[in-house]
Amino acid sequence: MNEKILWEFLQEHLNAIYSGNFEKYKDSCVEDLGLYEWFVAPHRIDGLDFHKFMMEADWAGTHNKFNIMLLDKRAQIYGNCAILSYTLVVSSKNEEIAHKVVNESRVVVNFDGKLKVVHVHKSPGK
Repeated sequence: MNEKILWEFLQEHLNAIYSGNFEKYKDSCVEDLGLYEWFVAPHRIDGLDFHKFMMEADWAGTHNKFNIMLLDKRAQIYGNCAILSYTLVVSSKNEEIAHKVVNESRVVVNFDGKLKVVHVHKSPGK
């Protein structure tokens, strides 16, 4: 696995999320994706249905204008599996500019040449 390709894949994955492109997001994840999102629930959320609803409802308010920055990036690569950890800064503009900061880890697996996110863990960034 190539670190540059991993970060490019992640950027496309995140762009799909914040632009509300569920089909592209779905294509970049496994069906049984597991997530810990501290701001949603204190429990693991499994599957894609939750995010389908949230993305279609424009939960992040970013369908119009947004900017994504990844800070303190680290890639740990083990064979066909990589753990990408970083601080995500999302700036969006609806009526006003808003910023969201979250620490994230995403586990990415290479399935015969196709990268997929299999697990996500988020924690507060500030």
